[in-house]
Amino acid sequence: KNYLGRNKLLSFTKDNDNNNLIIKTSDGEFYSDYLLLTSGTFESNKKLHIAGEDNNPRIKYGLNYTERYINKNILIVGGGNSAIETALALFKDNKVTLIVRKNNFHEKVTEKNLIEIKNAEKENGVKIMFESEIQEFNDNDAKVKNKQNEYVNLPYDITYIHIGFEQPTKFLKSNGINMHEMEFSSRPIL
Repeated sequence: KNYLGRNKLLSFTKDNDNNNLIIKTSDGEFYSDYLLLTSGTFESNKKLHIAGEDNNPRIKYGLNYTERYINKNILIVGGGNSAIETALALFKDNKVTLIVRKNNFHEKVTEKNLIEIKNAEKENGVKIMFESEIQEFNDNDAKVKNKQNEYVNLPYDITYIHIGFEQPTKFLKSNGINMHEMEFSSRPIL
């Protein structure tokens, strides 16, 4: 019944002699019959891994609803609910471009979001670029490869990257948990 809180989990292994777990953290070693891992969702955003992304103060991975932007060029990368909702939250006061790698939105996008983003596009409030990818970030613009395989430079004040989160599968596998990466919600086996 120990709560390890914000200790860093370093490793865990099964002690076959005593049929329990040896849990190593930044605060020491613990033994337990069970270990509940709650990795969180928002701590390891997926990145584009392109030039100009790292340490760029104008690139964000989540929308802070307390920040207000007016008359800004905003790029949003992603094709899911988070990207669409960010575009919908910002388009009325800004110039918003939604950059989607595929030729359509993610299959799990809600019907409400699809209707609202299509309406925002019809109102010329959101420009949607399907089959497009940012290639690099420069000081004032982003180099984007569009679906015609042409390169265009889009000015940006802020860019939101909403392409998902890294799953801790590598860490879990290194600790003896077998699971399929695409089946992250599957039952792990230790």
